Amino acid sequence: MNPSIPRKIYHVWYGPMPSEISDYIAGRQKVMPDYEIIDAADLIDLQKEIERCPWFGAVYERKIWAYVSDYIRVKVLLEHGGIYADADITFLKPFDRFLSHEFFAGFESPGTVGMSIFGCVPKHPLLQDLYDFYQKDIWETPMFTIPEIATRLLTEKYNCITFDSRRFPEPVKFGSIILYPEKYFYPYRYDEHYDERCITDDTYSVHWWSGSWCTPEISAWLRSKHMPGTAGRPDNPVPGGVDVYGFKTVSPPF
Repeated sequence: MNPSIPRKIYHVWYGPMPSEISDYIAGRQKVMPDYEIIDAADLIDLQKEIERCPWFGAVYERKIWAYVSDYIRVKVLLEHGGIYADADITFLKPFDRFLSHEFFAGFESPGTVGMSIFGCVPKHPLLQDLYDFYQKDIWETPMFTIPEIATRLLTEKYNCITFDSRRFPEPVKFGSIILYPEKYFYPYRYDEHYDERCITDDTYSVHWWSGSWCTPEISAWLRSKHMPGTAGRPDNPVPGGVDVYGFKTVSPPF
């Protein structure tokens, strides 16, 4: 008998929480009262991960919370399993049908697998690969978003095939991994406007694409972090003060 995904739904949020975000999270318990709702940040040793992983330390230091969240979701679901969902996602109906999978996610656009909502059993190898990627390989490539990283791993290591799931709107299984069409978890794309007509009988969640974290300084650093000599790389640490992108680089107090 295959292991099942635990009835746990995780989120991560740093800083003051807007009322609409707290409403999204509170709504999950109403839709799935028999699931445990957990802030994944409560389950990691923050100081230990900062010391272990230069990437996590760098994004935490710079308060780039979207990428802090990426790392935490990978770390926690690797260890505990369950369902992760970004805080700006509304659940429309229970996810029980997905619990029998070892790993599930959905396309968020043509050719790209979203990681704003996914589920897995503990110790799934894809989560281990993602965790290992953040330890070192993240500095050797221009990739930095978790959908891009996960999609690359899925296609190159797990032989998954990507496609436009609006043209072929059926779930596709690759070994222990199943990928769902956009209509299941991302009924409208990040570059589209929401229209209630995008909701179908197959839609289980809506991602509202908040995306308010990105600034020109953040974008500039992320796009150059793989280049030797960039401030904040493991081979060019900034011990204190302000780096060339305007980030304060004093380590957080613990």
